[in-house]
Amino acid sequence: QGGVAEGIISDACSSWLEAGCTPGSLGVELAEQSLLAWERDGVHDQGVVHLRKAQQYLEQQLALGMLSTAPSIERRLKTAIESLEVLIGAIDGVAPSFAQLNRGREGIYSKLSYQGRTAMIDAVAKAWSAAMPGLTPGVAAAHFEEWLQGYTGRRSMVEDVASAALQELKWNLQMKLDATFANQQSEAYSSPSFRVEGVREV
Repeated sequence: QGGVAEGIISDACSSWLEAGCTPGSLGVELAEQSLLAWERDGVHDQGVVHLRKAQQYLEQQLALGMLSTAPSIERRLKTAIESLEVLIGAIDGVAPSFAQLNRGREGIYSKLSYQGRTAMIDAVAKAWSAAMPGLTPGVAAAHFEEWLQGYTGRRSMVEDVASAALQELKWNLQMKLDATFANQQSEAYSSPSFRVEGVREV
């Protein structure tokens, strides 16, 4: 099935049957099982291959109308496919938006265990830090994890991340200034308004 591993398809079918065989929801189960396979088979190795193949297969089937269902199920499926795409993008270094992550958090990301959640946090943090000057991966990961687990709201997280990035930029700038003008006095001690180089006033 489009290169998707047989084990993932089998697990998706089993989960679909256990859930009551809801018409059209098999695609969502396939997306969820590919996410779990990513955790199980290596978040940097074969697991990423599972994600890519499942996302491509589901998109193809949806485009062909093979997965068309009731509107509510179709929305869930499109969100699940988008969530796979967002995670793959983060792994590849593409910074995701809060809106995309929020849809995933309320959808298939909720199925992740500690290992998968940690790997996703690291991927998103690295992508964000690469896209936002001053934001370090460690700070981004800490704030994203708090938001992901519901400890803080979206607005608070945005403010905290922006503040941390500005503070880091300010600190870096100060260090550069100190290194550049290491032999000069600071403005706090700049009276009178000249400095001495050797024995000459300049």
